[in-house]
Amino acid sequence: MEFTVTSPIDGSVYATHRYHEWGEVEDMVEAGGKAFREWSERSAEERIAVLSKWVDTFSEQREELSRDLTFQMGRPCSEAPLEIDEFVARSRRVLELAPEVLADYDKRERGSLRHFISPEPLGLVLVQAGWNYPYIISAHSVLPALVSGNCVLLRHSSQTPSCSIHLEKSFLEAGGPPAVLQALRLNRANTERLHRHKGIAQVAVTGALPNTEPEPRSRRRRHIGLGLDLGGKDAAYIRPDADIARAAKELSRAAFGNAGQSCLGVEKIYVHKTCFSEFLEALKAEAEELKLGDPTEDETTLGPMVRFQAAVAVYDQVNSTIKQGAVPLLPNKPPERAYFYPQILTHVDHTMKIMAEETFGPAVGVMEVESDEQAVSLMNDSRYALGSSIWTAEPEFGLQLMKKVNTATSSVNHCDYLDPAIAFLGINGSPRGFTLSHFGFRMLTNNRSYWVGPHS
Repeated sequence: MEFTVTSPIDGSVYATHRYHEWGEVEDMVEAGGKAFREWSERSAEERIAVLSKWVDTFSEQREELSRDLTFQMGRPCSEAPLEIDEFVARSRRVLELAPEVLADYDKRERGSLRHFISPEPLGLVLVQAGWNYPYIISAHSVLPALVSGNCVLLRHSSQTPSCSIHLEKSFLEAGGPPAVLQALRLNRANTERLHRHKGIAQVAVTGALPNTEPEPRSRRRRHIGLGLDLGGKDAAYIRPDADIARAAKELSRAAFGNAGQSCLGVEKIYVHKTCFSEFLEALKAEAEELKLGDPTEDETTLGPMVRFQAAVAVYDQVNSTIKQGAVPLLPNKPPERAYFYPQILTHVDHTMKIMAEETFGPAVGVMEVESDEQAVSLMNDSRYALGSSIWTAEPEFGLQLMKKVNTATSSVNHCDYLDPAIAFLGINGSPRGFTLSHFGFRMLTNNRSYWVGPHS
């Protein structure tokens, strides 16, 4: 079955692809299983050498890849190359971490016996990567899986299917063995069917799973691993002593960057009453500097959302909040095709969708608070618990305050950034499992315990 990629730039058909039929999928699973036997037997050093060459080959295609990204999902051409750069940098960081993380650990001796735990690959891993940062997400999941000795079926969103095709193609061009990394184009029904396939050892998903049970019963019965990144509603708190100009600049980037389409994007901001007006003016000024327009033009700093329906959903959320009494700081314009004007809403509270539900677009609610205690209480009043940040001139005090906030990734004077060396995790309605750091590697390996004794 064919499907089309509609470019958010102008609503035209950018590309036509074909979903794999189920028989083809089974062939790919079988091929991946066979490739695993040889790939997993290579040393970590041998795998790192192959993957390093792959990353180098991929980086040489930067211009072509970034242009393709702009047309697929609307990233401004001034920013799209940065995703390629981040994929390369983060992939290299993963490969730097690998020798230490994949080494035997917990080594002990008990009399004549010695013991150690060895991280060993799982088998064939299915990676489902979102469209909003398709290459960065791949660096966070595909690279750790491959360097650990697994093989990967990579399914990107139907909005960005060529990303997995480019990754597989460059892998083979760099001398990677066939079937170790395979690009998969699959509809929803067959994707769910593949989750239940006995040939899949682990599933890693980035993106929401609407109207489905996050952990299918069939998967639980088989006891295979599942890592989920299901979204967030990151909050920030501005204390009275914060550097207002810097906080406004950073939070504008975190709220409106990539047209607000980031699971780590800041979607609600609490501001102490003593600096509320000053911060609002600073944030408004930053938003007014953004230039919404055609992402193929160099001067554009805010491109379209991924599709018209996504822009309409954000507009509906903004309008429902205004009807409840919120006040927009910027002109409240309906979307033009997939182009949505940024919005800042004040006079908000937690009965409003803008403060309670994921927005995933360039709109943010800003709420005045009386105290640190009220800010912490409001930050904890959320079914999401992915990330949060506190902005203050006293970092150590901010750290102690942050420990009272129920989010898995917490920052002081910093937000919206991932490092391959630091674990990415969440609680409540956000991710399950881990990605990045040695925790992420552990999700992609069997940790086998060995005892070795003397002959007699």
